[in-house]
Amino acid sequence: SEQQYFQGATTVGPRAYPATGTLQYFLSPTDGDKTVHVRFRDRAGNDAFSAVSVTLDRAAPTLSVSLLGTLGDGARSSELTSSSTVDVTLSTNETSWYVLGNETLTTCPAASSAAWLPLTTATLSAQALTGAASPRQVRACARDAAGNITGPITASIALDGAAPSGCSLALTGARGDGSATPPPAGFSA
Repeated sequence: SEQQYFQGATTVGPRAYPATGTLQYFLSPTDGDKTVHVRFRDRAGNDAFSAVSVTLDRAAPTLSVSLLGTLGDGARSSELTSSSTVDVTLSTNETSWYVLGNETLTTCPAASSAAWLPLTTATLSAQALTGAASPRQVRACARDAAGNITGPITASIALDGAAPSGCSLALTGARGDGSATPPPAGFSA
């Protein structure tokens, strides 16, 4: 039997059916949904048709990363945090998977790696600030369904979790009569 492949106005064939059962067919170069149709014809001229749909996606996803920390008084800040955990917001243009790390994440893992997690919500709460960079760094990678990867993208926030130390308070009072002799400790006119 012979087969003929076509997509839109592009036709390849007719060709003899390959012994391996596979034949390379090049899709049109623009990204998007594609449908490849095939017509099988036997020696008697009987035809059978089949089609398969595929999405061509060669563009990596876009990715931006922002951090939101908490100050000692409970206020939220994107520049400074007193907590060693922050909320990480990952913004991407398509359904994707992600990997988070610190300054040691210098390259994204391979698309086939088990390190990738599905991105089911834009904000990842209470992510630990690890590493030693100052300011602290959160690095992120994004991967789409086709295996295209973006990253690592870096966001930074200063971490100050230490309470002030060496603080003291001294009071100087005056006598009610205005004399220069200070009053006894703990008293003031």
